[in-house]
Amino acid sequence: MASITDVSLNWGLYYNLDNSGSDGIVTITTTNLDGSNVFITLDGNSSGSVAISNNSANITIDDASFSALSSGTSYTINATIVEDTDISNSETFTYDIIAPVLTVTGDASITIEKGATYNDQGATSDGGETVTTSGSVDTNTVGTYTLTYSATDAAGNTGTATRTVNVVDTTAPDYDVTEPIGTFVFNITTPIANRIIDKRPTLVINTDEAGTLRTNIATGFNSGASLSVTVGDNTIELAELQYGTYSGKTLTLTDSANNSKTVTIPTFEILEPELTVTSGVRLKRI
Repeated sequence: MASITDVSLNWGLYYNLDNSGSDGIVTITTTNLDGSNVFITLDGNSSGSVAISNNSANITIDDASFSALSSGTSYTINATIVEDTDISNSETFTYDIIAPVLTVTGDASITIEKGATYNDQGATSDGGETVTTSGSVDTNTVGTYTLTYSATDAAGNTGTATRTVNVVDTTAPDYDVTEPIGTFVFNITTPIANRIIDKRPTLVINTDEAGTLRTNIATGFNSGASLSVTVGDNTIELAELQYGTYSGKTLTLTDSANNSKTVTIPTFEILEPELTVTSGVRLKRI
């Protein structure tokens, strides 16, 4: 018995965005119809006829024919034998070239402080499709991060949306200055020949962030005009100072994001030692 046993569409049951711009091929499989001619009809338009050979025939639908269709609509392709129009078969497909539209929940671009907790609000799809998220945010590292949301509909069309998360550092490092700071008094109790005057006061700072330390003391630090400090306690030695009172002197710590904090060193003195003669002194009359 002569028949069209199958009508196959190379784009499947959905013609989607991935197929858009391309021709489609319809394969007609037959029995006992070699030498006959077959044509197809789509949306009221008929193709030219093609001869059947080895129980098969291929008919091409050009891109322009698809472009005339309405997205979201189902269409039936009918294959019919020219010599006997009672012999036919068909296949139905959905023409859908519109991707889901995603809406980001909340702001599409946000800025958060380094070290803060970030909870993403996600996105929604207009067709109710499941939305997946790719990308991550490292709140401990300053930088710009992109989160991509995507959803795919039944036709295989995928829509996307993005959110930008900027991690910034606008907080100055926090640190304390601890003893020995205050009044620096250098007493000499050793014989004069062994006197050693250490005019390089030391101090300890404790910081929660690494950075570069500077001071407004003109002579700076013993190791230079600035120095690097690490998280925790740091023992700092000032450069050699002259005798006198030091007031209004400061330390400024600047982190890698150029945030700075300045603290004032408590007033201190470097006293010139006094020589006190208590015995063994012989006066000579001049």
